[in-house]
Amino acid sequence: MQHTSQREKKAVRFGKITEFKARAKNKFFSASTLACLLTLLIVTLLLCLMPEEGNAGEMSDQWKMMRMPKYSLWGDITLQFEDKNTGTSHTNRFTQNYRLNFRSYVISPRIMYYTINTEFDVETGNMSANGTTKSYGIETVFFPYQPFNFSLRASRTDGIDYEMSTYGLSLTYTRRDKKGPVKMRDIRTMPVRKPAEDEEENTNKNRNSNLNENANTNANANLNENANLNENVVPKPKPRVELKPPSSNLFSDILPRVVIFDIDRTDLKQGDSKSLWDSASLRLKGSYARTLYFWNFNYFDWKRDSGAYKEYGSDLTTRTSLNWSFFNQFENYIYFKKNDETTYGITSSAYGSIKKWDYNLSAGYSGTSNSESTQGFNLYATITRNGSSQFVYKGIDFNYSFSLGANHTDSDYDLWAGARIDARKRLGLSTELNSSAGITGGTAGLAYDFRTGISYTFRPRKGYNLNVEIDPKSNTATTRALMPQVSGWDYSIKTGYTFGISKAIGGRTGFGWGSTATGVTPTTGETLIFHSALLNVNLYVGMLTFSSNALFDYTNEGKNFQWSNSIYTTVMRKVGVTIGAGVGVNMPEDSDKTTNYNIYNLITYSPWRNALLRISSSYLKEMPANTSSLEITPSLTWRWKRVFIDLSWTHRDDEDKIMLRVTRPFRIL
Repeated sequence: MQHTSQREKKAVRFGKITEFKARAKNKFFSASTLACLLTLLIVTLLLCLMPEEGNAGEMSDQWKMMRMPKYSLWGDITLQFEDKNTGTSHTNRFTQNYRLNFRSYVISPRIMYYTINTEFDVETGNMSANGTTKSYGIETVFFPYQPFNFSLRASRTDGIDYEMSTYGLSLTYTRRDKKGPVKMRDIRTMPVRKPAEDEEENTNKNRNSNLNENANTNANANLNENANLNENVVPKPKPRVELKPPSSNLFSDILPRVVIFDIDRTDLKQGDSKSLWDSASLRLKGSYARTLYFWNFNYFDWKRDSGAYKEYGSDLTTRTSLNWSFFNQFENYIYFKKNDETTYGITSSAYGSIKKWDYNLSAGYSGTSNSESTQGFNLYATITRNGSSQFVYKGIDFNYSFSLGANHTDSDYDLWAGARIDARKRLGLSTELNSSAGITGGTAGLAYDFRTGISYTFRPRKGYNLNVEIDPKSNTATTRALMPQVSGWDYSIKTGYTFGISKAIGGRTGFGWGSTATGVTPTTGETLIFHSALLNVNLYVGMLTFSSNALFDYTNEGKNFQWSNSIYTTVMRKVGVTIGAGVGVNMPEDSDKTTNYNIYNLITYSPWRNALLRISSSYLKEMPANTSSLEITPSLTWRWKRVFIDLSWTHRDDEDKIMLRVTRPFRIL
């Protein structure tokens, strides 16, 4: 009894304590606490209700952002010195650039993260205006992993003689792809397709075929040697669970999958001039069946005020692009520009193919509204035989096209139609015959042309490889056409002759193919007769390449002769070396003869790890003007630990320029 009374006392004591805690909790629920809990509940529901299939980028980007640290602080420091001497003046400039970026998030990167960036640029010297340029900005992204996310941005730049402020808003919606992988949480909501229940029917057929009455009930233990047919009994399969994809409708499938809306405003003040730019853009991307569509809408408005002069204007452009099975590509472009005069227009074009034909349809309308308003439209359509399915007749490849169109400008109309045919015949591996003819006629007149030619290429060897050339000016490598394999020595010779005739009647302009050397095109009412002969010789000796090209054009409008020669070699080993020289001669009939000389080289070498030394030079001279140009540029790029060093010296005629740049990126957090 005593033990029971103690338990009752403990129960009473525990009840009092619980009642006291409940009263304390009731007193603790103040207005501020209730507001915090409601806010947390709303955010939690928002994150739970939003679908997780939507994304703001690739999965790799999402994974990186999910692993975003609470605080990130990084930037870089760049110091650059330039010294320029032109003989008559000596200038220099020292630039200091400091950039610092900070990124963090609130509660979770799924809710919001922000980036703050600052930049200071200090310039001293007499090469340009001295002063400090300060830039700072902030960008905040809300719900970056959800289908609907938006960002706010603002920045300001205080320059040496200007001030600029920019701020904007971006809204992005990415609709989830219903054809993606099935989520585990969606299995409960998907209907289950019943498996085919034909196992019992198959089993009954096998049982009827068993004629042995003493058969064991176990199908695997039938001891009747005369009629053991139970081995044919098919075991009952396990039921399969098949999930039906979620139902879709036309309205949901045709909606855009990606919608991006941007709006920005820029305010610039420079001296007495003030400018204000407002811009907005809307971009849509979607697909339906086999159709992909893109739509861009851009609006731009500006205001400029400089003293007594004021200018206002606005631009409005839209661009639509469709990709589908019939029209491989459809584009529509609309523009409206308003300033001192108003211009507007619309252009639509479609490209596609039907079996062995490629077609191109185009239509446009444009106009100008001012003191002298003009309007016009044009229609154009062409059908061309597909290049991959050319018509072959007795070894001759034919390719032909047809076109028609209409043009209208103010009171001028032009309805026209045209046709062109090209033929090519190969005789063995070295000789090729080619001809082409075209005619265009309409209300504005008639134009036609015809040309035919023959070329012969002699290659003594059958091996070929790629020829890679390095441009010393841009420091880029270019892969040219196939050339004979470099083995000992080799050569190739190509000769060709082309005859052509062209004429334009009425207001129709000629085709304009004209002369390659003189650029002569047929004038209205005159017949242009054209002869052209070429000779190309290539000689390969080890790693040395020599090329010579001669072209002679003769027309009833004049004649011209061009001759160019070049020699170069490229060695790509531990030291990459490209050395070349060339000479070109141009001798037109009605002007002076000109001669051009050029020499160039490029040397690349890695003296040590993470370092690259480049030495490029070029020399050009033109006669009889007696003008020359010499440029030498050695440069060194070196990465030492986390420091990037760039050193270069450029000599160009009477100008010398030295540049040293040191960059040190860093990450504190």
